[in-house]
Amino acid sequence: MKPLNIVATSKTPLVFCDGDLGTVELAGMSYSEDTFVFYEPIFNWINEYLQNPNEVTNFNMKIRYFNTSSVKCLFDLLEMFSNLSKSGKKVNINWYYDQEDEEMRDTGENFSNILNCEFQLMQN
Repeated sequence: MKPLNIVATSKTPLVFCDGDLGTVELAGMSYSEDTFVFYEPIFNWINEYLQNPNEVTNFNMKIRYFNTSSVKCLFDLLEMFSNLSKSGKKVNINWYYDQEDEEMRDTGENFSNILNCEFQLMQN
């Protein structure tokens, strides 16, 4: 499976998806005006990956800020990995936040509770 790499901009995150490593990482800001257009190739890649996932998958969420239109996309991505975990595969969801950003930590906790899936909350 071909890796997916998208360079970060001031409004969109860096995206690194590598099936051989079983790693998906998003880092930076997410407040594009065309959020669904931006995230479409990521969903496509993950849907393909989920057809034959590794025994262990690492999803690293290093988003420092996201707007309301990004919430739906990010939640849907997290739900895909939560479902993979519930199917018996090992999934590490690593939710990174800045030490002084309690709101981002709380958001990770809330998503974890809603999805009934354990996140590793990690300070940058």
